[in-house]
Amino acid sequence: MLQIWGSREAKVLGSGSEEYKRVIAASAWLFGFVAIFSYALRIDTARGFVGLAFPAGALGLLAGRWLVRQHLSLERAHGKSSLRVLIIGGPYSAAHLTLSLQSAPAAGYLPVAAHLPGAAAGWDKVPGLSVPVTGVQSDFESIFDIILKTKVDAVAVSAGVNMHPKDLRRLGWELAARDIGMILAPALTDIAGPRIHTQPVAGLPLIHVSTPKLTGVRKSPRGLSISSAPACWSQFFHPSL
Repeated sequence: MLQIWGSREAKVLGSGSEEYKRVIAASAWLFGFVAIFSYALRIDTARGFVGLAFPAGALGLLAGRWLVRQHLSLERAHGKSSLRVLIIGGPYSAAHLTLSLQSAPAAGYLPVAAHLPGAAAGWDKVPGLSVPVTGVQSDFESIFDIILKTKVDAVAVSAGVNMHPKDLRRLGWELAARDIGMILAPALTDIAGPRIHTQPVAGLPLIHVSTPKLTGVRKSPRGLSISSAPACWSQFFHPSL
């Protein structure tokens, strides 16, 4: 059941709460299936299964995952057990993404190089761009050749990338065929996860950011909610922007 729920997928291991959520969900579903199976076949199940086995098992799994996560975090802090990432984007967005990933090594993303398609003169003076720059070519063939030469595990496309949408889509297919991950990093920072949801429209992944709704003591002093603005605003992210 843990395997079915994807609790061992690399993208959730070692960082965030999604791993724990999947462990709890898998445990709850397994418990539910056993309970329904026992009821349908009139099999006597010990009451201790309800009161002890389920919570003890779930807590034991969570404790084990936490211990493994501590070991994994130590390894990632030393540059091990991490995905080697090539960042593609504009100079400033690439520098920002590099600093963000380097500040959270436990997430398992290790920036090793950056490619700045179509960057103008002065890109080498951008503060925070601490990884080697592979070039400024913007054609698909050059970029794909650089990806293969750097032997990275994933490619992170940041905002401001100077690539045609068709080339970006082609790049995604080629990377998938070679089991190389592709990450799209929009220029949104410090936004709570529950406020973000993705809606595909005409093949475009539109990222919607909902305005927080403040109630009670979090309202403004005059009694008017700060969220009296429109209920939702959208940040439309397109790889060509």
